[in-house]
Amino acid sequence: MLQRKPPRVNMEKATEETVREIFRTAERNRAASEKMAGDAEQFGQRITLVALAIELYLKALLAAHKKAHGGMHEHDKLFKRLPDSTKAQVRARYNAEMMRPEVTTKIIALMMRMPAGVTLDFDFDKNLTLGSKAFVKWRYNYEDADKLPALPTCCEICEALRQELIHTVPDLPVIETTGDRFMVFVHRGQG
Repeated sequence: MLQRKPPRVNMEKATEETVREIFRTAERNRAASEKMAGDAEQFGQRITLVALAIELYLKALLAAHKKAHGGMHEHDKLFKRLPDSTKAQVRARYNAEMMRPEVTTKIIALMMRMPAGVTLDFDFDKNLTLGSKAFVKWRYNYEDADKLPALPTCCEICEALRQELIHTVPDLPVIETTGDRFMVFVHRGQG
């Protein structure tokens, strides 16, 4: 039986239940991505799920703050709609995430294996903008494979947004996972 799409919610009038439902969907995508950790054949699917989770965490934060998302999907544009205090908190959480010993250890190991001329940029805003293209680019990773965006910190951005939501909205339906949050991809052709 064909199900009808639910009506679009006015995020400026979103209820706490609306925020919880968006969060639940984001959590399912994030948890599914973590189950794929270490499986190189599922890397494109994993990035697609993380990118979708980021978009949904951003939309849940906007709903929690009674801000409209305007039908946008780009991470950087959604982020700009958040209150300045929330943006500052997310950036602080991202910086803390990047300083976790297991993350810094993996970054150092990765940088030691990087081909000459290839660099990684861990700037929050640059990676948020790159992540905006991830959902479309990586779900069709067989098309233009040499033009796939590098996403060195998509999981850390995802976790920073998730933690800010958990802090902002009480009693969210958190899905605990034991998967590897750290995910880095740099295409050979990027320099």
